[in-house]
Amino acid sequence: MVVAISGCTSINSFSGLFSSENKPEISYKSPDYIRFTGKGAAASFALMSSMGPVGAAIGIAIDEGIAKEIRQNAADSNLDVKQIINYQIFNSEIYNQYDTVSVLEYGFEIKDGSKDFVAAKILLNACVKESCKDYQLSSWDKFEQSNLVTLDMLKTDSNSIKYLFETAFVLKKSE
Repeated sequence: MVVAISGCTSINSFSGLFSSENKPEISYKSPDYIRFTGKGAAASFALMSSMGPVGAAIGIAIDEGIAKEIRQNAADSNLDVKQIINYQIFNSEIYNQYDTVSVLEYGFEIKDGSKDFVAAKILLNACVKESCKDYQLSSWDKFEQSNLVTLDMLKTDSNSIKYLFETAFVLKKSE
């Protein structure tokens, strides 16, 4: 069941995929889609110094264009990113202990601009009664150098999208 409530999308059940017993209610803050931060954000500052506010807008448009390519790759492959995120939350020893988990933002960011390596970034707000905690998850530094994903891979290989979102939920030993 998918219900829109005051700017959030609430996901209450995916029948057959998860047991709803003692699982948090998951909602998605609007705008609810894959985002990308990278080349355009970096270019915004340079463009703004020479073109003013129009330059900043061009930089933002560059990143939005890249995000659209990534979203299209996921759609063409029938990859349900929310299902991946929900599954990870429901099966996490940390997040499944909360009453509610709000996914504030999810997407990708450039981590090494010279090689175009990217990482998944997920911002969560999790609450039990009146007590809430923010989490910033990233897939960066959670895998070997040989498993790094490039921006081109995200645009063409939906398995890379899935891999990075799943890896963002992996706990490092220090976490």
